[in-house]
Amino acid sequence: MYYSITKEQAKELRKSMEKIEKSSAYKKVLAVALRGEGKKDGEIADITGFHSDMIGRFAKRYKEGGLEGLIFDGRKGGNSRNMSDEEEKEFLSQFEEMAKNGKITTVADIAKAYDEKVDKKHESNSTVLTLNSKK
Repeated sequence: MYYSITKEQAKELRKSMEKIEKSSAYKKVLAVALRGEGKKDGEIADITGFHSDMIGRFAKRYKEGGLEGLIFDGRKGGNSRNMSDEEEKEFLSQFEEMAKNGKITTVADIAKAYDEKVDKKHESNSTVLTLNSKK
């Protein structure tokens, strides 16, 4: 289904952009405003960097939930780490030692140890550890 945005809605969105500080939210609003200004999804994708499929999704969110529905998509975001950098380093060192000694360790092994350490059960092994790029 194609969600059309009126020129009036595009004007309102452009006005609201002045108050938006977060760049990801700003770009979403820009994408929907551009649709209301007559741009094609491919053009909007080139301007915003979003995949053209996302433009329709953003328009749908806006039509169903207004500006707030577009900006706040329900994800929590933020840092949800359960260990400090030092604790993480110490935790991972046991697996480094095992690897040095020729033991093969799987993500499932690390996930199980992690769950025990932080007393949580993760739905997906891939979400257990996010490596900090600053290390």
